[in-house]
Amino acid sequence: MDPIHTAIQEITMLGKSARESAIHVAAAATRAGWGDGGGEILDLGTRAATLSTIASIDAISAVVHIGHPAQPDPDLERLLLTGDDALIITDSVSIEPQWVLAARSAESSGMVIVDEAGMRDCRGELRALGLAPRVVPSPTTMEQRVALAAEGDYLLVERDVIPRGFSEVAASARLARLPALWFGLLEASAGLPAFSAPAQVWLAVGPQEDHEGSLLATLSVFADHGVDLQHLRSARSTVGPHVFLSSFAISSSTQLRALLDTLEDRSVEYRILAVIPGDFRSEGPDAITPVWDNDLYTRR
Repeated sequence: MDPIHTAIQEITMLGKSARESAIHVAAAATRAGWGDGGGEILDLGTRAATLSTIASIDAISAVVHIGHPAQPDPDLERLLLTGDDALIITDSVSIEPQWVLAARSAESSGMVIVDEAGMRDCRGELRALGLAPRVVPSPTTMEQRVALAAEGDYLLVERDVIPRGFSEVAASARLARLPALWFGLLEASAGLPAFSAPAQVWLAVGPQEDHEGSLLATLSVFADHGVDLQHLRSARSTVGPHVFLSSFAISSSTQLRALLDTLEDRSVEYRILAVIPGDFRSEGPDAITPVWDNDLYTRR
């Protein structure tokens, strides 16, 4: 068994941020086999507080929403990069969302009570249904949500916790179109995980000097090592040049080590944010079908 998987087996406690759905997090942990076999998942507060706790306490890891292994959630990338340098995503799992719309009756006011996780996952479908969201903090109790809901209001909740007096409505069929939810295991790592099978790596890099062509020079390192970037975006840095955040598949920790050595030789700062077992080169969020401006801007 690879050391990265051995570490997962040794976890005794799991936590989550307050904004996440406890039901979805528990489903992810159960499916992936994380934790100690069904123990309580601790609420660790804000996402920033969750990362701080994982970095400072041994034998506890967190289940976090990651977007997708091949295309990280931008907010999570930022939190990881600005947090303790031991933090790393070491595994991932997908689950089917359990969100449903529930109401007291068929009469609708067009308003839906929804928490932060539900709004993140269902924003597009709620908009398509013409519903006006009233967003509440995820820790809001079901009793409080019911009290907030007027007679014709909907609740967006997980199917297993539809409150008494409410029932799932036909509009919930729209939510069946939701894509799978991806969660990752956040741990404090003692170093570069060793792996001999394909893995997805999230890597942040920062050229030492910010000048014309500095990104091209950095990207040439990836090309030289046969790495095909699936995700790349830039962010401003408060301490120097731009930061470039990437995601790519790589075959082994040996190949990754060689890539990192070359970055060091070229004075490129870097930080590994995730090493996720699996080959995700053919996967990812919905693909874009671009419409180019060829006709509009063609030289005449």
